[in-house]
Amino acid sequence: MKNFYLTLICLLLWLSLIGQDDYPNIDTSHPKFRLALGSGVGFMTASTKDAKEQIVNYGFSESEAKSYYNRLKFSIPADVHLHYLINKNVGIGFHYNFFGTESQLSGVLDVQDGIHFANWNIEEHMYLNFIGLSGIIQEFYGIDKRVAITGAYSLGYLSYRDEVYTMSFPYLITGNTVAMTGDLGIEYLILPNLAFGADLSYLAGVIRKMNIDNGFSSSEEELEKEDYENISRISLSAGLKFYF
Repeated sequence: MKNFYLTLICLLLWLSLIGQDDYPNIDTSHPKFRLALGSGVGFMTASTKDAKEQIVNYGFSESEAKSYYNRLKFSIPADVHLHYLINKNVGIGFHYNFFGTESQLSGVLDVQDGIHFANWNIEEHMYLNFIGLSGIIQEFYGIDKRVAITGAYSLGYLSYRDEVYTMSFPYLITGNTVAMTGDLGIEYLILPNLAFGADLSYLAGVIRKMNIDNGFSSSEEELEKEDYENISRISLSAGLKFYF
């Protein structure tokens, strides 16, 4: 996380220098807005070792527990950037990202009383929404300036919602935190105002407080440091970029 902050500071300084260098020769003919829409595959980076051990303690096998959390860690995120372009290289605006994932596991388990077995079902639906202020820098390359390298950083609000069903008993777990995102991309201008590109992005955030609702009562819990919910993730996406 410290390296992430240091990188952000360095890029903001670079952004400032670019703005100063371009100021005397501002090109007023450049597009004023950049809208980027993308989707791809995302992967949550937090360790699930302790959670998998808990599933195994229920009576499921290690391979079943691993499969359950592998499905839960992967998703197809949706991503939207909208920036106002101060000049052709620098912009400020907003960033929205949605990450939804789910997993399910069921089986007949021995309840260890020597007599009974139980139909056990675990189901989970997780939704993460991020919205924040964003800054972008971009540089165009090639003889005809059709290839662009972009870098975007955002700081904003992330909401966490986890719907859990165990043995048909529902639990709703919610929380929120301040999160940061960093995006590095490459794009090719198909038309003067339309580009196609790919982005590698990282979101960093940790939930320190949760609200747990079991349908009968609700309680807010301050988590111990070792129990913090790490919702950081890495994503690879592709999509269209509109300049207007």
